[in-house]
Amino acid sequence: MKNLFFAFFALLFISQVNSQNAYLHPDLESIFKCSDLSYLNHNFVTSHNPTPHGWERFTHAQSPIGRFTFPDVMAMHTGDVYTTDKKGTVINQIITEQEWVPWLYKGQNDNILVKRTVGKDIFMAEVTLKKQDKGLVVLEFNKFTDHYYRNPNDIELSFNKQKNVIIFKWKEYYTVVSFSGNTTLEICQDPQPIIRQFNGFNDVVINEKSVVGCWQRNGTVYIGATFDNKIDITIEVTKNQQEIKHPEFETLSSNSKQYWNSFFNSKVPPLKTNDLVIRDAYYFAWTSFWSNYSEGGNGMTPYPYFSSAKYMYPAQFYWDEVFHAALLTNLKDTALPFQFLKNFAYCQAPDGGIPGSVSFTGDFESYLKRVTKNGSSDAQPSVIGVSLHFLKQNAGWKNNSKLIYDLFSKNIEWLYKNRDSNNDGLVEFVNSYTSGCDNSPRFDSLYEEKGRIGKMRPIQSVEQNTWLCLLHNELAEIAGQSGDETTAADHRNKARLLQEKIEKYMWDEKTGFYYDIEVANNRKIMVKTQMGFMAMFLPGVNKDRVKRLVKEHLLNPLEFWTKYPVPSVAMDEPAFTNDDMWRGPVWININWLICIALEQNGYREEARELALKTVELVGPVYKGTQRTRTPRMNEWYNPLTGEPLGNENLSWSSLVADLILRFLNE
Repeated sequence: MKNLFFAFFALLFISQVNSQNAYLHPDLESIFKCSDLSYLNHNFVTSHNPTPHGWERFTHAQSPIGRFTFPDVMAMHTGDVYTTDKKGTVINQIITEQEWVPWLYKGQNDNILVKRTVGKDIFMAEVTLKKQDKGLVVLEFNKFTDHYYRNPNDIELSFNKQKNVIIFKWKEYYTVVSFSGNTTLEICQDPQPIIRQFNGFNDVVINEKSVVGCWQRNGTVYIGATFDNKIDITIEVTKNQQEIKHPEFETLSSNSKQYWNSFFNSKVPPLKTNDLVIRDAYYFAWTSFWSNYSEGGNGMTPYPYFSSAKYMYPAQFYWDEVFHAALLTNLKDTALPFQFLKNFAYCQAPDGGIPGSVSFTGDFESYLKRVTKNGSSDAQPSVIGVSLHFLKQNAGWKNNSKLIYDLFSKNIEWLYKNRDSNNDGLVEFVNSYTSGCDNSPRFDSLYEEKGRIGKMRPIQSVEQNTWLCLLHNELAEIAGQSGDETTAADHRNKARLLQEKIEKYMWDEKTGFYYDIEVANNRKIMVKTQMGFMAMFLPGVNKDRVKRLVKEHLLNPLEFWTKYPVPSVAMDEPAFTNDDMWRGPVWININWLICIALEQNGYREEARELALKTVELVGPVYKGTQRTRTPRMNEWYNPLTGEPLGNENLSWSSLVADLILRFLNE
């Protein structure tokens, strides 16, 4: 009886735990544990060195201490480890073996062992020498977070040699770099004097005051720390330099592991499928996405948001966040999908314009003064018209529908006033950057000067007007539910007129495709791109036209059904390339849109096949049961080879997780 009594309470306790942690996942460490050198998941712990330009194809050898960023402010670009051999030659140590999970990285070669981990506003690395007695760590810090978006903000540099501390101060924030276990600490504007000094030459003179002045001019500084046997490096961002935590490495690593386990077990739905490729793509997508979570708190981002990619695009971008919101509706959290609205509502201009991006470092008062005086400029495409379909199914909709209505009804007014130059009801793009498809060949004929990007003659695009049509219908529903039937009818009427014009003017019967229109001459721009498929979202769209889009174009191996579909430009277009942004490569966010549109039009099997091909594109590679390559959440991909291109850890590429839940979770 006593044993039965104990068993009853044990079962009761387990049931309570399970109810609090509704999602039960397989062992996360077994899923995430990686050792391949072909690709490093860009999640802070395992990040490799940046390339000189984020879109170049090579990745040079990873520096042992990886990379750290204080987004939009500064970055540690490289962290190298040096030792000397028996002849006294200085050797730059390169990692040859590695093992990592989202919360812990271990890299080594015959001479060194490196461990890395991250926590909230803190990065730690631990270097242990295996053979030599003495080592040198050299860290490169920059006043910018990548190699071409320079940060003009002043960052003060101070150096406390006695306490082994370097402090970078920006506004009220301190980035404190400290060491434990080292013997000497130097700062220099070039790494070579530090390395020469480490090599035993006593002719080296490093003027620390000169280095501080050089930092102000050039924004680069090298920190060198020699050590015996082992060194810990801590980089911490804080508002009070007196509150530096400097935890033990193992404690921080353990806390980071708990953080990731908590995220999955409290928010992320588990999978039904046991397919390893699908499983890996799913879990790595969520990890990649969640690593871009930013708390905001300053400038134009007082509220949390998801950056597009913290290392390269650390700001909050409008249409990126709309995609993120759709993905977030899968999580057990009713507030997160709507979180992105708050910063854009906060920064909405008096004339209704929404900025295309907002940043932690942006000066809100200066921005507000400028847009109040001069008016605002474009945001990015109104893909919110698609995402609202998913948001309104979320339990948080009721508390956010008014905010949604106010934000986007004002923005629509801005669009018609500022982006409908011929007053025909179709809105326009006047700059390729604000289209989101920066260098698409459909814009090539619209530039005043030779080039293929930037300001251009106005164009009425298929996708922007289609998504605006959907947005009108969604706003009509909100207005109707609040009892304002007059406003609801107005939105429905504008949606109807938009759809009629899209069907009348953008469809080409001969080729069976939808094309953009140049405003100046009402000429169709006869370039087949992914965006022609967006007309499939139109409510009650002509089914014969959808059939032609799908059968003649999407599934055509000479046009869009490449080995890894869907290319951003049809392969039979003269402008098609397989590696240049929007001139051919595959974008995961657009694949997601096409899958959704296919399903809405009754082509679920085709949507499922495209979802599967998308998983194969971003997912892992196995040789038997051994994973030889981990998933890659890149910006864009080669449609012929699957090569990952652009920047890594792109949040919207994690939409593959939504495709898995929607089409492949069986």
